[in-house]
Order: sequence, then structure tokens, then C-alpha cells
Amino acid sequence: MSEYSEDIVQEIQETVDKWCDDFAVTNLFKNLPKTAQENAGFIISVFGEKMYDYPGETPAEWSAEGLSEVITDVFPRKISADEETFMSVESVLTAFFQYLNDRGYIKNANKLIKALKEAAPIMVEQATDSSNWGFAKQFVMAAFNEGVDIEDKQAMDKFTQKYNAQITSSPTFAAPQIGKSMPKVGRNELCPCGSGKKFKKCCGKNA
Repeated sequence: MSEYSEDIVQEIQETVDKWCDDFAVTNLFKNLPKTAQENAGFIISVFGEKMYDYPGETPAEWSAEGLSEVITDVFPRKISADEETFMSVESVLTAFFQYLNDRGYIKNANKLIKALKEAAPIMVEQATDSSNWGFAKQFVMAAFNEGVDIEDKQAMDKFTQKYNAQITSSPTFAAPQIGKSMPKVGRNELCPCGSGKKFKKCCGKNA
């Protein structure tokens, strides 16, 4: 793994975004269930980011081993998303890898798809267990479950004070359970804590 580089991150994002846009007009995409289509952009973008953040792999280097790490550990622990999103990961990435293989962008699609099939059920199970979540995911889930508008800075400031008080006053404070229709927080989006920083530069560092 080479030294982490924001320039490489930007390049990966641009490449994956371009692939995702082209993928979205194919029959592979159109044959996905509607929910999977709606979640595809988020899933593919986060997958590309985390494959570089953790195993240190660029798209040309994506491996079955790196995929297994990201899908079984990183996704359930760090990605704040609803159950339907996690349920869509396998179908979305399977179709996406098939598209990349057809276009000659990757040469190991079959290995990636096989690893994904094995990893996806583990991811879904882990994602529903709050004991596996990082701090930032617990925070976002708690805000959502209390009906807080994460784009409302004043509401988030108020919730943050309440949340911190609950944590410090109760050693048995339980993290909320995963739910449906939960907003997704991407690495480059504004942090829901209201700091004004990107998620990756704020709570996402500790997720």
C-alpha cells in the first residue's frame, strides 16, 4: 500500500463517478430492483472510497481479499444507512462488477462477485448489531431515531448536547437499532453533528 493521498482519493472519486454514470444507462442497472437502483450511486461511491481507505486499493487493484474486509467489517461498522441499503449492496455491486468486466475496466469480476456473495450475508447481519458500530454511526442512528433533521444545525447542536449527556451519565446507554428509510451519510458530505466540516474530517475520523 502506498502512502495515503488526497489526490488519489479525488482521482478515485472521479473515476468511480464516471463509471457509475455510465453504468446507470445499461440494462444491468435497469434490471436491478427499484430500491437497488435508488441506492446504487451511494453504494458504489462508498465502496470505492473504503477500498482505498482500508486495504489501500485503487479500482485497478480491487481484490477479493480487500472486498471481503470492506464488506464484512467496514461497511457494517462505519456506514450510516438503512437496512434496505445494506440489502441492496450485493445486487448493486454484482451488476456493477459485471459492467466493469464487460467494458474491460477490471479483469477479476468473477472473483469479486464470488467474494461478495460470501461477504454480503455477514455484512447484513453485522449491520443490524449496534455493538459493531463506530461512534459516528451510533450518533447518526440516534439522531435519526429521535426524528432530528440532521441538516438543521440548531437541532443537531441541541441533540448533540443531549446525546453526550446520555453517554456520560449512563454506562449502559444503548445504541439505537437500525431502521428503514434512514438518511445516508457519505464521507464527503457535511457532518451531521453540525460542525460545518465534512464527515471524513469530523465524526467520520472516529467512526
